[in-house]
Amino acid sequence: MSTDKGKKSLKFLQRKEKRVLLKLRRKIIKGKIFKPLLIGFGTVVCLSFLITPTHKLSYQSLKVGDVAPKSIKSSKNFLVEDRKSTLTKKKEAEEHISLVFDFDPEINVYAEKNLKKAFLDMRKYLEKGEKLNKALKELEEKQKDLSASIKKGFLEDKDINYKDKLKEIEKEALVLKAKIKNHKKLLNDKIKKFEKLLNITLTEEDIKILEKEKFSPNFESKISLLLSNIYKKQIISSAALLPQEKEKGITIRNVKTKKEVLTKNFDLIVDYDQVIKGIDKEISHNFPNLNNKKHKLIKKILLGLVKPNLTFNKTETDLRRKKARDVVKPVLFQIKKGEMIVREGERITQEHLIKIEGLQKNIKEINIFAIWFSFFLFGFLTFYAFAEYVKREGNKKILNTKDILFFSLLLVGEVLTGKIVIFIASNIEYTLSVLSHIYPYIIPFCLGAIILRIFLSTEIALIFSLISSIFMGLLFDKSLFVFVYSFIGSLIAIFEISRCEERLTIIKTGIYVGLINVLMLFCFNLMEGELIREGLFMQLGFGLTSGILSAVIAIGLTPIFEMVFGYVTDIKLLELANLENPLLKSLVMNAQGTYHHSIVVATLGEAAAREIEGTDPLLVRVGAYYHDIGKLKKPNYFIENQKGNENPHDKLSPNMSALILISHVKEGVELAKEHKLGKKITDIIQQHHGTSLITYFYNKAKSLEDRGKEPIDEKLFRYHGPKPQTKEAGIIMLADQVEAASRALQEPTSARIKGLVQRIINNIFIEGELDESELTLRELHKISNVFTNILTGIFHQRVDYPDLSLTVKPPKEHKHEHPDTKSTKTPKTLQEKNKENHKAIIRRLGQSG
Repeated sequence: MSTDKGKKSLKFLQRKEKRVLLKLRRKIIKGKIFKPLLIGFGTVVCLSFLITPTHKLSYQSLKVGDVAPKSIKSSKNFLVEDRKSTLTKKKEAEEHISLVFDFDPEINVYAEKNLKKAFLDMRKYLEKGEKLNKALKELEEKQKDLSASIKKGFLEDKDINYKDKLKEIEKEALVLKAKIKNHKKLLNDKIKKFEKLLNITLTEEDIKILEKEKFSPNFESKISLLLSNIYKKQIISSAALLPQEKEKGITIRNVKTKKEVLTKNFDLIVDYDQVIKGIDKEISHNFPNLNNKKHKLIKKILLGLVKPNLTFNKTETDLRRKKARDVVKPVLFQIKKGEMIVREGERITQEHLIKIEGLQKNIKEINIFAIWFSFFLFGFLTFYAFAEYVKREGNKKILNTKDILFFSLLLVGEVLTGKIVIFIASNIEYTLSVLSHIYPYIIPFCLGAIILRIFLSTEIALIFSLISSIFMGLLFDKSLFVFVYSFIGSLIAIFEISRCEERLTIIKTGIYVGLINVLMLFCFNLMEGELIREGLFMQLGFGLTSGILSAVIAIGLTPIFEMVFGYVTDIKLLELANLENPLLKSLVMNAQGTYHHSIVVATLGEAAAREIEGTDPLLVRVGAYYHDIGKLKKPNYFIENQKGNENPHDKLSPNMSALILISHVKEGVELAKEHKLGKKITDIIQQHHGTSLITYFYNKAKSLEDRGKEPIDEKLFRYHGPKPQTKEAGIIMLADQVEAASRALQEPTSARIKGLVQRIINNIFIEGELDESELTLRELHKISNVFTNILTGIFHQRVDYPDLSLTVKPPKEHKHEHPDTKSTKTPKTLQEKNKENHKAIIRRLGQSG
């Protein structure tokens, strides 16, 4: 048996688990869980980014000789580079690198080639000209001989036409002359090409000398010999660097073979300027018999051909020296965690700057992602604890998606404000060094708490204050005092603004919080062992300004949040409670009975709400004023607005009558949205009947029902709800039904009123209409007592007149019932009268026919 019971209980638990998971899945699909989770996750991500330290120390503006605005202490062990020693080592390494010179062995070869080519081309040109001239001369002599022979008649060969042959010779001579002429024209081009190859400019006299020499190989060989002698040594562009490099030598790199040689022997290296100066001597030594003109021409040609073949390579030298510097490891010395780098007020030295820069560099090397993730995890745990608290307390106000979004925006906004203040202060604290330790206290820490208390509740504002103070403390280097300063100020603000029915209350709260801030800051200074310190009065001024600034900003933001989020504040409620409101005026003009009913319901509800902790009496009063505004559409269909005995429901079917009664809730909601009464009032209008049954018309429909047809659907005679979701809506539901039922009492004694009130509240409770309103049995008992006391005062004891004591006037029908047209004129017993009274009361409640 025990095994069977165990299996059954296991199956039961499994079925229950499936139902829970299915319900959770539906909630996620509908967005009831997904949206709050998404908002919470986004909030935690934003907050973790904001409070993660940037680790950028703003000491860039410090220079040698400045006064340190605050003490700087090392937060970790790190090594600092000794720049002076490192630079000395780098310089030594750099000086060991020899200068690099590029040796080009092709320069003298290139010069020889150009010399040979230039002279060879010119010789070929001259030889061609000589051949043409020789051919022309031979042809002219031949022409001359043939012409003379013809004249003398020495030629007797009859087969040859000597005259024609003479003409042919003449033609050939003309062709040769043309060629010679063209050949002479090329002389300038050839000379220019010659000058270009030798890199010189020839004068007419130089050309004549060369033409006279016929660009002979002998003349060429003289120049070539001189060129070879000159290039026996390496010609450097400038020998100025060589004396400085004698000790370590220079590196000569052959640009063709890429081989390098380190040499300290500079005997084979000659300066280019010395070579140029020594050309005259070289020519005279090798060719002493040359005349002056030829000497100058050879010198000019050599000047054009001689170039340095050893050049300093600055790029390669710098590159090698840079590599040598880079190889040198920096000279380091250690800074211990907690070591004081510089004290506040101390003069900054070069050593201080080196240490500060080292601290900055090492802080940047911290794993920022790990720090961010730690703050993210902390934020997640904080919000998880908040969610668990909400879940266990069952506070529906906090679970509302809109409220969570509002809560998150305020939290992120407050932390973002702190971040902005830190940014601004870090950029001006060196101008005003006194700001370095007092700037956090000007932040409006209690702003979010004030706004949440105005719009939502004390409980939500307290939770916000705790969470925001934690994050603000983390933002300011995990400061315990910032946490305490923020939290206490927010607590004071919440309790001072608990009943905000005018904007002046917010200002008074801000001033009071500012004074509390001043006292806290003064205590903080005493804890530091200083009665008066630099910047104390500015610090106290910041504290006072913080409270006042919070109040001023709250006043400015309140109307915006009312409009954007649809919240209703006490100030807005007071505006709606004004009897000059168009809707209330319309009630007075068109539905006097409903207006009177609403005023009495407001009186009952407000009095009851004052006895219930956690409710808003002002909201109950204003909600009661507007709860029946939907009756303005068809006021005559509701009994309190009817005059005489005519009742429109007599001509309607029960279904139609029920539809008209139910529609006043929907029409009331539409009017509330049209006149922008706010969500709280709209919800009360929608919930004040819950899902209760219009019993009178339902029973009437049942009595007219044909047995052969489908049964009457009870849903057609129920209000669409929802049931009251708040204590305020629940109180208005109770006050509405109690007030309506109390009118049917014929003899409203204290005992009858008490019984009526208890009976109505019990019926509503038993039907489950208050299940979602959070009203407890103890609170229902308090409400019952308040209703009884007020109704007893309204229906005070009246004097019984003898001529009316034997008859009872039948009660008027309630709006929920069909009017009873029967009336009796015969006297009734007390028992009969009580019975009729009881039935009338029950009908007015809509509970039975």
